[in-house]
Amino acid sequence: MAVGLRVAISAEVIRPSFAWLVSGATGRGALVRMLATSRDPEGFARLRAHCQGDRDLSSWAQTHVAYRSALIMAAKGGTLADITVGDVIELFDAETAVWGKPSCGTTGFYRALLATGALGEQAPPSLRHLRTAGRKPPSS
Repeated sequence: MAVGLRVAISAEVIRPSFAWLVSGATGRGALVRMLATSRDPEGFARLRAHCQGDRDLSSWAQTHVAYRSALIMAAKGGTLADITVGDVIELFDAETAVWGKPSCGTTGFYRALLATGALGEQAPPSLRHLRTAGRKPPSS
């Protein structure tokens, strides 16, 4: 049944909620492998290559970048290139709600998506910029 569920998610037959996905119901690696193979092999190859070249990302962080990317694709559909800043914020909010605290590795995840062409051209240059968006006080 679990394999059939992953196939249905990968084929975009169903789109589970972020809360359900973040709870770990699909297992960590199986869904990533399925989406990386069937829906966006080129996107995941670019993401993997970028992560391996980023000295600031540990092997755990690299795996978590792929996992979070797969969760967004599972919930929203599409490929890595279709991920938006709003999707990232929605995922982070779901992680906080499910786990009861902010998750770790958010900066590296945002940076990896931005560097591989996801998030669009209008995306803030860093997660810090995104979190502090809004009106700035006038400078003197």
